Amino acid sequence: MSLVTCPDCGNMVSTSASVCPKCGRPAVSRVSSGKCPDCGAPLNANGTCTYCRPKPVPVPREAPPKVPNHIVLSVLMTAFCCLPFGIAAVISATQVDALLKSGEYEKARAASDRTKALLIWGFVITLLTYVSYGLMCGSLKKLF
Repeated sequence: MSLVTCPDCGNMVSTSASVCPKCGRPAVSRVSSGKCPDCGAPLNANGTCTYCRPKPVPVPREAPPKVPNHIVLSVLMTAFCCLPFGIAAVISATQVDALLKSGEYEKARAASDRTKALLIWGFVITLLTYVSYGLMCGSLKKLF
């Protein structure tokens, strides 16, 4: 038993091994015999088998873009700040995940932006309401 170098990955492979343990390429001794390592049929001049289908090469899938849904802030807005804007933000935030699952990334980004805008407007209106209420109460105390 001796070792040979795999032509694909450069790993040392035993001559008794049927495939390279690192990359899965059929061992050099089996391919050099001129027969397909899968079915035993003679190989073409380019080293491929005419009877076996070529093995599909896995295409690396691109990771989907990360789009924030702002669901936690939407629920907090509904519970503590401004109910109408909070409900609208929760509805818009739930649409983001559904659109991402269906592969509509641009629509998901637009729904995320709409949710963010609803959260900002709800916070601003709540803040203005509290400030105006505080000013009103402060001015009423001065009158009485």
